[in-house]
Amino acid sequence: MDNFDKAFGEITRLLNPQILGYCKNYFEENLFCLYENELKMNIIIDAQAILSDAYSYLKNGKSFLLTLMQSPFLKVCAPLWLQDELDKKIPEFSEKMKVDKNKFGEIVLLLKEKINFVNLENETAYDLAKSKIGQKDEKDVPYVALYFSIKSHGILTKDKHMSVRNELCRLNKAGIIKRLTTPGHYSKVAKRLQVFG
Repeated sequence: MDNFDKAFGEITRLLNPQILGYCKNYFEENLFCLYENELKMNIIIDAQAILSDAYSYLKNGKSFLLTLMQSPFLKVCAPLWLQDELDKKIPEFSEKMKVDKNKFGEIVLLLKEKINFVNLENETAYDLAKSKIGQKDEKDVPYVALYFSIKSHGILTKDKHMSVRNELCRLNKAGIIKRLTTPGHYSKVAKRLQVFG
């Protein structure tokens, strides 16, 4: 597999970006829909990650999340209640960071439009989440419940306490980028499709 990763990486560096774009579109239109559940990385995102990214976009014109959400291999999810939570936090966060509330709110809205909000009614997942993390921070329970309910690959958060060894994966920016942009990720995709043996 290491030889494949090396060869695949070399091919992608040599190919014309237009050809790579065509291949990506072809894959998305014809193959991805058949294997979507096997190929897609599901992550949960918390309020702080969204607010921090919106602030970064407002200050620097760069958004890690908007770039990340362009990947066809990624599905970003959040509990439905997060929509209201973000609306409540916009004035507080914008005042604290001394930024225009309306402009900041527009960026948060832009990010919210890219998130799959899930109305979670799984009592078993809630009970499990409460037992794992409820005593640390009750507000994190919906994220963890969603994580268990949809069998997520991780939670994008800065909260260090939102991880339970061997049961709950906390993701950081660098870790996600590495998983989604390295040739190794695409070789795993190819292996699942059994295209390259």
